[in-house]
Amino acid sequence: MTSETLRLPVDATTNTTVNTLLAQLDDVSKQNKKRTDYYEHKRKLEQISEAVPGEYARIGLVLGWASKAIDFLARRCGLNEVAWPIGTEGEQQWKNLQKANYFKAEIAKAVSEALLYGVAFLVATAASAEEQADGAPPVLMHAVSPLNATGQWNPRLRRLDNLLVINDRDKQGKITDLTLHLPGRLINATRAAYGRWEVTETPHEYGMLAEALIYRPRSGKPLGTSRLTRAMMAHQDQGVREIIRLEGHMDIYSFPELWLLGADVSLFENNPNWRNGAARGKAIPDAEDAEPSLARVQVVRLEASNPDPHIKNLNAAAKLFAREAALPDSALSVTDYANPTSAEAYDSSQYELIHEAEGATEGFEPAVIRIAAKMIQMAGIEGDTTQLTPVWRNPRHLARSAEADAGVKQISAAPWLAETELGLELLGLTPDQISRAKAEKQATQTKALTLALLEEKPANNLPIVE
Repeated sequence: MTSETLRLPVDATTNTTVNTLLAQLDDVSKQNKKRTDYYEHKRKLEQISEAVPGEYARIGLVLGWASKAIDFLARRCGLNEVAWPIGTEGEQQWKNLQKANYFKAEIAKAVSEALLYGVAFLVATAASAEEQADGAPPVLMHAVSPLNATGQWNPRLRRLDNLLVINDRDKQGKITDLTLHLPGRLINATRAAYGRWEVTETPHEYGMLAEALIYRPRSGKPLGTSRLTRAMMAHQDQGVREIIRLEGHMDIYSFPELWLLGADVSLFENNPNWRNGAARGKAIPDAEDAEPSLARVQVVRLEASNPDPHIKNLNAAAKLFAREAALPDSALSVTDYANPTSAEAYDSSQYELIHEAEGATEGFEPAVIRIAAKMIQMAGIEGDTTQLTPVWRNPRHLARSAEADAGVKQISAAPWLAETELGLELLGLTPDQISRAKAEKQATQTKALTLALLEEKPANNLPIVE
């Protein structure tokens, strides 16, 4: 597919940028579409070999290994919040802005997209007066998929120089609405009647309002690398081929076979019972010069073929995929695995995935911090944004009791932590639970102080005048 060339009523440089980015988006669309099919269980094999009838391949059998490789890691890269130190001016306003934007949910979407395609984009825009009147916050942050967006990376400044977002297409796939993000400029173009473009340009003072959430960047691939590697896709195809063979095996070889020795063809004519069992029964006529003692029909039963070779091959493909994706065997294997029986055994089976999650979140942090700082700036919230810190969930998936025990041990070494938000985090409380705990503590202290003042005796033991 050739990218669509647009002629927008803007300056030549901007129009060239738009078409360059459209060509760039088209260059990666085939690979992105392929990975989407694997992730959404749409990847199927039409024909695997001449030995397997085509109708078995066309059944549409698929495997969900690719989605597990993405989702298992994404679930370990959960963001609790982007925190400001206690007492920071505008701290509560920022917390409210995060909640209003479903910030954690948007980051979770971006993380899944980044793992699947190598990159996802975070975009901040000012809400219109109508949107704010309808209850929207002053600033809106959204995750944007690389299926519909692309940009040019500046390696020196380690940020995007621009970002093109395709907002809508018509039924023929032609672009009808797009947004171009440039430093200090926001350009929106909408296709009107007769193919005419209407362009709105909005200047602002916040620099670039888009960030790239990148997974495993390299010098040759600054916009990241997909977690779903070619090796994983090949192993999944191997597994699909095996379950297709297994399906054919169960239809053809899983029932006993009957061989009729010396049967006459007339036995099969107009006999529905024989017709229904024709796939299971085979006939071998006697030779014309056979002895009379051999002329009678004999039935020989051959037992069903064992499907174990197919299952073993499927299991091998599953383990190969699991090794490539740093998943434990229990995530994919059909047989030959044991569940961990202790915390040490659990860590041993999961440590590669845990380390991968820790590395991924470290790579995601710069984009999360920068988009949060832009949102704070656009919303007019006062405070030093250099103190922003992303708080990620523990990738180990500890039980609440184990997490609380670990927190108690850390707080016992430094008791003053018990009076801080960090101490409550160590005990395993979520940001919402911490806020509720602080509010309830404040209410309890206020109530106690009020009761103490009411119970205090007046000076000189004078009676209280009611």
